[in-house]
Amino acid sequence: MEKLEEIEKKLEKQFDDACEAVVMAKEEGKTAEEIKHLTNIKADQKFKVCLAALVA
Repeated sequence: MEKLEEIEKKLEKQFDDACEAVVMAKEEGKTAEEIKHLTNIKADQKFKVCLAALVA
């Protein structure tokens, strides 16, 4: 159980980082393709967080 909590926290951190990367990319005027790629990564991280929470 403790291991699952560690994994969930790690995934939440990665999701937060992905969210921040999207915001920074928009602020820096990155291309729509770059922003879409980062948004897809963000969605993948959110899915992993939800899956980890479901398993826990």
